[in-house]
Amino acid sequence: MSSVPAIRPVPDHASGVRAEDVIEAANDAYLATDEAGDIVAWNAQAERTFGWSRGEALGRSFVDTIIAPSSRSTPEANIARILSAAQGPASGRRIELEAVHRDGHGLPVEASLWTTHDEDTTVLHAFLHDISARRHQQETLYRVATLVYSLDEAVLGLGPDGTILSWNSGAERTFGYAAAEVVGNPASMLLPPEHEHEVSRWWEALRAREGVQCHEVEGVRKNGVIMNLVVTMSPFRDGREEVSGASVIARDVTQQHWMAKTLENTLESLESALQETRESEARSRRFLGDAAHQLRTPIAGIRASAETLLRGSSPDDRDRLLLNVVRETSRASRVMTGLLRMARVDQGETLRFVPCDVVGLCAEEVERACSLAPDLEISVRSSTDSSYRPELDPNVVREILTNLLDNARRHAGRSIEVTVTPADDLVEIRVLDDGPGLSDNQVERAFERFVSLDGKGGSGLGLTIARGLAQAHDGHLSYERGFVLRLPSAAPKIDCGGAARPGPLPAST
Repeated sequence: MSSVPAIRPVPDHASGVRAEDVIEAANDAYLATDEAGDIVAWNAQAERTFGWSRGEALGRSFVDTIIAPSSRSTPEANIARILSAAQGPASGRRIELEAVHRDGHGLPVEASLWTTHDEDTTVLHAFLHDISARRHQQETLYRVATLVYSLDEAVLGLGPDGTILSWNSGAERTFGYAAAEVVGNPASMLLPPEHEHEVSRWWEALRAREGVQCHEVEGVRKNGVIMNLVVTMSPFRDGREEVSGASVIARDVTQQHWMAKTLENTLESLESALQETRESEARSRRFLGDAAHQLRTPIAGIRASAETLLRGSSPDDRDRLLLNVVRETSRASRVMTGLLRMARVDQGETLRFVPCDVVGLCAEEVERACSLAPDLEISVRSSTDSSYRPELDPNVVREILTNLLDNARRHAGRSIEVTVTPADDLVEIRVLDDGPGLSDNQVERAFERFVSLDGKGGSGLGLTIARGLAQAHDGHLSYERGFVLRLPSAAPKIDCGGAARPGPLPAST
C-alpha cells in the first residue's frame, strides 16, 4: 500500500517522465484512498500541507486525518458520496472541504477529484489546494462590502464610461433611488442638468493622474429636491495603470450648508448691528461736539451782555445790550433747531410717498419766499402741467425747497427762478439766482456742516440738511450753476420699518 496506485488515463511519456514523479513534485497536496476511505497515497506537498509524514498517513482514515472534526458529519466528508461524485461525467470536479492540520488549526482546501479502477478496486484521487488566503480575501471583501453597504454616506462604483455599477444603502437614502433604478445608468442622472458636465470633467482629472478628486456640487434626489453634496472620487486602475473605474463617496451636507449660511447671516446681522451702534454713538458724539462748538459763541455773548447789565449801564447801553441778548438768543435757537433736524436726518428719515402736485408745491414755496423778500423777482416755471404727479414725500420736498430758497434769497441780486422738469424716471427741480454763485473749490464745502461761505448769518446747516433729505429720498442735490434737486418719480423701495436711510452727512470741518 505504500506505492502510488495506478493512475489512468495518465500514460508515461517517451521521455521517461513517470506520473509518480510528476505527482511527487506537484505544488498541491495529493492523496488517494481506497473504497473504504483509507489513505493509500500521500505526496511530499501533502506532508507539508497537513503535517503528517507519508508513513503516518498511509492506512489512516481519510476523514479522520484531514477533515475538520466539525465537518466530519457533513455530506461533503462522506467518502461514499465523494467516490460517487468523482466518477462518470462529474469526474474532475472541484469541491471545497474544511480540512485540518495535524496541529489542529483549520485549513480550508479546494479538492480536484477523480477515480480510477484497477481490476475490482476503485481508487479516489484528490489534489488538494490550500485556499486559506483566498478564503481570507473573500471574507475580507465580504466584510468590506457589508461595511460599505451599511455606510450612511452614498457609495457608488462607476465603470470607465461613467455608468453606475454598484449602489449602497446610503445612496438609496441620499438620492431616493433603489439600486435597480440606477445601476447601468450614467452617474450624471444624479446631478441637475446644469451640472451634468461636471462628471466628464472629473473623469478627465482622474485620467490626468491628478489623484483623488474632492468637489462640492449640487445633487438632485428622485423627487427633484436639490441638495448640497461633497463628492470624493477615487480611481481604479488596471495593470497598465489606466483608469478602469472609480469609487464615489457622496455626502449630503445640505443641513451643514444651511447652518453655515444661517450662521453667516447671523454674523452679518450682528456686525451690521454693531456697526449701527458705533455709527449711532459717533453721531451722538458728533452732535454733542457740534452743539457745544456752535452754542459757545452765542452763549458767551449773552453772558457778557447780562454781566454788563448787572453792573449797571446807561439807558442807551441797556437797550443795545438787550438787543444783543435777543440777537444771540435767536442765533442759538437757529443753531439748536438745525442741530436737532440734522440729528433726525442722521438717524434716518421716515418718508410718506403720495402722488404729489410738485408744480403747485413749488409755487407755494415761491409765494412764501416772495413775502419774505418783496424786492426780489421770484418765479416758477415748468415744462409740464399740474396733472403731473410723481410719487414724492411733499413735506420733505417742501423742506428742501425752503432751505434752497432761503439760501438763494441771501445771495440773489434781483431774481430767483425755480424750474420743474420731468426727466425719464426722475423729476428735476432747479433753483437759480442771479447772484455771484459758487466757485469750483466752494461747491463741496457749501454742503459741509456749519460752513457759511458768505458770513450773512446762516447757520451753515441748511444745505447739509437739504442734501441729507435728498439722499433719504433716494435722490441727489448738487450745484450746477445753481442748485439742482433730482428725485425718483416713483416711490423707492424702503426697509421694513418704512424708513429710507441716507448715508452719513458730511462731517464738520
